[in-house]
Amino acid sequence: MMQKKKKQRVGEEGKGWVIRKKVQKDQEEERNQDGKGEKRHVWQDLPAQLLELILQRLSIIDYLQCRAVCLSWRIMVASKRCPPTPQFPFVLLFPPKYSDEDYHLLSLSEDRLSTVRTKWPSCVVCAGSVEGWLIMNFIDYCTKDHILHSFTYFLNPVSGARIMLPATSISLLRKPYPKSEITIPCKAVASSIPDFPNCRVATILYCVNTKKQQLALCQVTDKSWTVINVSEGAGCFWDIAFYDDKLYAVTRNSSDLVMVFDLGDPNAVMTKLVMLDPKPVPRVGVRLIYDELAHRTDTERILVVKDNTIDELLLVFHLVDYIVRLDKISREYVLPPQTKGFRVFKLDKRCSQWVEVDNLGDRALFLDKQSSKVIYVTKLNGSVESIKGNCIYFAFNFVCPADPSLARDIGVFSLTDRSIKHISLNPSVQIQAPTLWFTPSLW
Repeated sequence: MMQKKKKQRVGEEGKGWVIRKKVQKDQEEERNQDGKGEKRHVWQDLPAQLLELILQRLSIIDYLQCRAVCLSWRIMVASKRCPPTPQFPFVLLFPPKYSDEDYHLLSLSEDRLSTVRTKWPSCVVCAGSVEGWLIMNFIDYCTKDHILHSFTYFLNPVSGARIMLPATSISLLRKPYPKSEITIPCKAVASSIPDFPNCRVATILYCVNTKKQQLALCQVTDKSWTVINVSEGAGCFWDIAFYDDKLYAVTRNSSDLVMVFDLGDPNAVMTKLVMLDPKPVPRVGVRLIYDELAHRTDTERILVVKDNTIDELLLVFHLVDYIVRLDKISREYVLPPQTKGFRVFKLDKRCSQWVEVDNLGDRALFLDKQSSKVIYVTKLNGSVESIKGNCIYFAFNFVCPADPSLARDIGVFSLTDRSIKHISLNPSVQIQAPTLWFTPSLW
């Protein structure tokens, strides 16, 4: 009888132990709940120094996604205490005009195409970029009054910040055109990010009235653009860049290949400083005409790129083939320019001469029509196999109504063996010109 009572007492004590443990567990869970009644996890209470070590090793896409983990991680990202690791640039792909398609970011280092859900107005065109800021041009056609209203602004697509620039054109769009010229920026460059003091912006303006191009300059705080006077024979411009307190403009006229404008003195803005001689001569190529088509082979287009790290200016000759239809008022490609190779020259400031570059070392050039740049591969986040120095990464897109898939010219050119690797996109991804290399900036 005593043995039976002893077993019963032990059983009751064991049951009581289980109950006490459950109560303790419930109390612990209650203590780990926050004010919203949500269960807390270990990663919510990581020390700040450990969290910084995690964040600074992430790419910018993963870095931004960390804001959704929990409140403490969101606060750390918003504090701007630890930037993400340097990033291999994305190719920013814009959708066709007046469409509801999403924007896309193509990552060559990760072989991934990401969708940007934020939609911008279809009447906004990107004219350039600088360090995570896009230079956007808003063109508003009002069919009721035939009014063209155009203005330009900086946009940080991550933070949503905007900084306005002077308007480029406000005019009636009736024929015959009014005396006031209608001008639209087709390319814009900035000397720095817009919130830096004395940030300058230069643009290639296309004049709707005269079908010609102009150069214009302003500062962020200006109320209007200053048009730079150039010679009549300058013709159209390939590219522009700020360098050494000067504006360099590459023209399509071989006799005036590079024009330089001194910006050190406001009175010297209108003065052409020097033509750099001797200069490399771009190849004109062979032009064959048949069935109202012009087939141009071995023709070089020219881009100018600044290396901010070592303060060097590069001139890049882009060798292409293309076929254009001649029976159109506006130029229509049947076969858009296709990349065949590149030549690279650097400016020797001591004698104002261009010297050909055979090896870029650990540098990689990222070229497009709107915002070319130089990046040091050793500073990037990515695998060695996907990111290589002494290479030119290019991303071009041209209007080709006959076959939009031919409009994309994206790939990698190696200066080591002069080989080209083209990159194909999913045909379902519809894009318009321009495409551009872009590295998002959080602030």
